[in-house]
Amino acid sequence: MKKDSSSSSSSSQGSEDTQEKTPVYVASFSLPVAVKEDPKTKKIEASARPGGLGIAVNAALPKDGPYELKRWVGINPNYKKEDGGVDTEKQERVNQAFLDGDTHNFKFAYVSEEVRDALYTKAANQLIYPMVLQLDDKIDPAATLAGYEAGNKALADELISTIKEDNNGEVPKDTMIWVHDYQILSVPKYIKEEAPEAKVGFFMHTPFPEIEPENLITTEQEYFKTALENVIQADNLQFHTEQFKQDFLKTLKNFEIVKTPEELQAVAAKVEVNPIGIPKEALQKMTNERFNEVMTDKVRQQDIVVSESPSRKKDKFVKTGTKGEDPMDDYVLVTKNFDQSPLHEAVEDKMKEWVKLKGPDDNKGTLKVDPKMINIGSVGRFDYTKGLQEQLKGFQMLLNMAKQKGIRHPEEHYRMHVVASPPRPIKEDQKYAAEAKEIMDEIMQQYPDSINLIPFVPNEELPIFNAAMDIHIAPSKSDGFLISAGEAFVSRNMAIEQGLLGKSLEPSALVLSTGAGMARSLEKEQVPAVSIIKPRATSVANALLKQSTEIQAQRGQLGPLQDTRGFDKIPSQVNSTQEYGLKALTAITPGAARKAASITKRPRRESQKQDRKESSKRQKVHA
Repeated sequence: MKKDSSSSSSSSQGSEDTQEKTPVYVASFSLPVAVKEDPKTKKIEASARPGGLGIAVNAALPKDGPYELKRWVGINPNYKKEDGGVDTEKQERVNQAFLDGDTHNFKFAYVSEEVRDALYTKAANQLIYPMVLQLDDKIDPAATLAGYEAGNKALADELISTIKEDNNGEVPKDTMIWVHDYQILSVPKYIKEEAPEAKVGFFMHTPFPEIEPENLITTEQEYFKTALENVIQADNLQFHTEQFKQDFLKTLKNFEIVKTPEELQAVAAKVEVNPIGIPKEALQKMTNERFNEVMTDKVRQQDIVVSESPSRKKDKFVKTGTKGEDPMDDYVLVTKNFDQSPLHEAVEDKMKEWVKLKGPDDNKGTLKVDPKMINIGSVGRFDYTKGLQEQLKGFQMLLNMAKQKGIRHPEEHYRMHVVASPPRPIKEDQKYAAEAKEIMDEIMQQYPDSINLIPFVPNEELPIFNAAMDIHIAPSKSDGFLISAGEAFVSRNMAIEQGLLGKSLEPSALVLSTGAGMARSLEKEQVPAVSIIKPRATSVANALLKQSTEIQAQRGQLGPLQDTRGFDKIPSQVNSTQEYGLKALTAITPGAARKAASITKRPRRESQKQDRKESSKRQKVHA
């Protein structure tokens, strides 16, 4: 049996590496892994796939930290045999493959396809999600919580079973469980029913505005109230911003889940603000690995220049004589004579690979990333909350404004590169994706080759794409944090620092929506390179015009550029993922959970006495 956190924290003998870590169990609807079976050998392979939740949780549990990711359980539909029966043998092989590989001990809770569809497609994404975002037109009146509750209970049961497997048939007192997001709001309730002394933390990754019952029909009021009652059984609840926290507490009052100031105080004591941040160290490591690959490839392809000479206009590398482990330590990049940077050349080669993964028809424009142009990058998915349509319409307005100013071919000055993964299997996203592609087609007819639609970029290759973009745009209508924007400016800044862009310093910009949680962090200090806007097409167009004009002006200056307009200051203003995770996990340690639980409502007799005093005072004032 593992030690609880109190025994782990009290131990002071031995080094940090030899101290036993506190095990943490994680629950989420989906897992950040992809599973493939070889049709011939039947061998199961599990590999990590991109996603903000996976990045956040893994970065929050570093190898040198006090907590250990013991098991991470998610939901998967049953694997089927050819005769339609459940393939339990394959399900066990998949779970075993997680244990045998490098996928951090993941595990599936298997449910029927009907339950999974009722939970994810209907209840989570056509009922709860649009309720939370206050998008009434996206709510499906036929959706219920039946499959939602069944799926949540199945996940909680599998989690409890897994904990018992690891601990000789028991759930140790104070076991720490970390539950994530709106798809599984009811999991805390079902965990507490089976293991009341387990310490459960819940993190809400989406925004949470104040919700009033009168804005929902009767059945929706009932469903949403049930979900709220279930989630507050967690020992700790965390949100991205103070506004989300306060609106959550107001919503509990509106639904009469808390009826007195004392009850509200008891719940508020375990609700915290903890913005998710970006995994800076992990991103910097991954980015450096990609950059080293690019640089090493270019050393092989180009002549190595021993000395810099004005007559050698195509000189690209200078030998320094320094000896180091990295093959590039012997060379320094000469950037002032570059017509094309090695990074831009590399990203064009990579794009050809990425587009092939989905087929040539997915690409709407050209694969070129010309460093003389303004390259606008966007990373996301076809999701009606991501503002992709507004982004495209704003880009079209930018091109139109440029043409009105006398630029005959604006598409030769501006290019948008859109990495958009497939929509979720819900009708609203499917419709949104089709409409977005129609907008792209319209823009491309007017301005050929002005847009690249890139359907897939492997997560480990994203730094190459992000670093080559001059402006990163993320106009989400509503987003808890928006980790993709954080990834983008870390990679871009590293490319600037390492001189990979063809100039010693390259001006850059970020266009970010007020709907993103990250915007709260960046509003603390005005940075010229950041435009925080409303998620509207006109706002997008004006921000792109402002930032691109500034970039073009700086590129035209004589001599080397002097600064990056504050773009390099952005990471220091945003929390790191590791800080987020340590705070979240510390909050569900036994001591913290018991401290919150100790704040209880006043005894009924004392409350009535206080009410009579206040009533007497009011009567005297009135008299």
